[in-house]
Amino acid sequence: MKLRSFLLGLCGVLLLSYNSIAQSDVVSSDPKVSNDFLQAGLKFMNGDYKGSIPLYKSVLEQEKLLTKIYWYVLIDNLGMAYGITGDLKSAEQLFKYGLSKDAAYPMFYFSLACASAEKNDMKSCINYLKTANKYKMNMLPGEEFPDPAKDDSFQRFMNNDEFLSALKELKKQSSAIKNEISFIYPKKKGISLIMNTYLFKEFKKEWRGEDYYYLSEGKDGFVCSVLFFKLNESEFNDLLAIQKGSGVSKTSPIYASTHFLSSSKTKQYESNNKSWGDPNSTFMYSQVDIKEFSGQKINQKNISAYAMFGEDIYLKVHLSKTLCTQQDSITMMDIFESLKIIY
Repeated sequence: MKLRSFLLGLCGVLLLSYNSIAQSDVVSSDPKVSNDFLQAGLKFMNGDYKGSIPLYKSVLEQEKLLTKIYWYVLIDNLGMAYGITGDLKSAEQLFKYGLSKDAAYPMFYFSLACASAEKNDMKSCINYLKTANKYKMNMLPGEEFPDPAKDDSFQRFMNNDEFLSALKELKKQSSAIKNEISFIYPKKKGISLIMNTYLFKEFKKEWRGEDYYYLSEGKDGFVCSVLFFKLNESEFNDLLAIQKGSGVSKTSPIYASTHFLSSSKTKQYESNNKSWGDPNSTFMYSQVDIKEFSGQKINQKNISAYAMFGEDIYLKVHLSKTLCTQQDSITMMDIFESLKIIY
């Protein structure tokens, strides 16, 4: 199984002194966990994969004390140590355990593809690669998705037409999603909102209490915001009561739509209000025009999409454009049609 440069880079952090790690709390708040992780990392870096396993297993028993990013390093490194030393069964069990905690992290699927390849199980290998590719937008900061065609584990299949065809299809899919943007609510794992557009590249992100907010000013004057509205206990209980007597699915976007449309702060300026969508689908929509604001003509078009993001979060995606043309409206609807929620 091939060692990835990102993980080696993180392991390089472990060359810091133990005191530095303890003081900065980069690995764990527990000194023993930090020390075991440090010692395991040093053995791993020096090629003593067998020697790193007992120490990594000790850390795994205290995994809840690890900083989140180092939890991924733990699972990856221990799994690779198992694989490199020939214990593919333990490697597979560990990566599947990782997926039970974060089913949207692509490198666990990629590592399972490597393990399947080592067992000469091409069918499972291809399936894992497809799933890894599906979630590739969820790579950790600084991590690059590997090219399967260049990975040592898959070289045995590089003369197989079925495998080459699968790689070709993965490459085609990757090209199709090059403009995809992934949005998450950081405290809810395993679910993300996907948007496909070339108009927005960078989003500002901020917590607003328990709500999470994205904002970007894109090309040609388009503005996009994404709000994850976290229901508090009282609001959640009210929602449950409404759902119980509504006869509508708990995942219906009508709950989020009703909430946001009833709490608009620009009602006095709005015209041409429209709402549409199927309550049994993933998203419902609305639009309003704001012709004037503070005495100035702005001709602003506002279109929003609403959805449930899990059981206790209302999702709102908002696009706006001043001096909006008919083509601008079409562009915004094209973006909304690309929206999808991945579990």
